[in-house]
Amino acid sequence: MVALSLAVAGANASDKKPLKFEITKMADGIDEAATEAGFHTKPWANCHLAFTLYTASTGGGVSVRSAYFATAEEADRYFQWSLDQAAKVGWEEQNANANGTQAVRRAVLSKGNEWQLMLTGGGTFRSFTASDRQILLEFGKQFIEPKFGIDGVSPN
Repeated sequence: MVALSLAVAGANASDKKPLKFEITKMADGIDEAATEAGFHTKPWANCHLAFTLYTASTGGGVSVRSAYFATAEEADRYFQWSLDQAAKVGWEEQNANANGTQAVRRAVLSKGNEWQLMLTGGGTFRSFTASDRQILLEFGKQFIEPKFGIDGVSPN
């Protein structure tokens, strides 16, 4: 009886499929407000962004906004500018590397039902947005943690 219930529990546990993400759209464009505020990405004369939309296997998805700046300082300034425009900042933190300089800066924002994670490190800026917090958490485990070496969506 015990072996049978363990086998059934094991079968039920293996039936749960992991959440998968598929790129469904990619585009690029100009952030006109950021350009007017004096930002520009390399090698452009304006603030040129890349956009990627991932659809989750359960529905919903995550949109990613990426920008590559000439310097870490410019990426950090864009991060702060974006943060200043946010509806509500859930938390923000900075992590330093071994020589004491900023390695990664991140913040979680919310506006209504929308969740956003912003990251900057070096000259790179990334913003991840989802209407479902659980989808953003899972996306963080699969894509953000391996790339940035951090827990993407939870404060330390």
